[in-house]
Amino acid sequence: MKNLGPFVILLVMVMTWMNIHNADNALSYISQASLQSEFKNIVIKKITDSRPEARSIEVKNIWSELVSPKSAQLYVTYQYDLPSQDSPSEWTHSEIQATAKLIKDSDTAQTESWRVESFTPTKDIVAFSEGLKITPQSTESDNATH
Repeated sequence: MKNLGPFVILLVMVMTWMNIHNADNALSYISQASLQSEFKNIVIKKITDSRPEARSIEVKNIWSELVSPKSAQLYVTYQYDLPSQDSPSEWTHSEIQATAKLIKDSDTAQTESWRVESFTPTKDIVAFSEGLKITPQSTESDNATH
């Protein structure tokens, strides 16, 4: 009777672990890796198509979670450099965080198909290679009103 307590706790822990990892609504590791890899390629292609002058394109972070059995959410942080409009020798660094909602289209034994329902950039961080120089310019009309 004395040794029964730890055994029951261990049994409950194993059953809980098995229940979580074998749940029907769990997104498998293979599915997550495939979704993340495909989405990374899509992000890089969209940046190169829309901004051909961009360089140093990199997806820094990407992770996914299952929202329901038929929908998932991807979170991505990517960055790239663009030539500055003022001086082509200077580059502006952009880092963008975004979320994407995916809906499961089909699920057969051979394939699993997901559709991107939305892609929403949530945070845009812009850094300049050299500090952005701002020079206030006053005109006579500005001085007269102050």
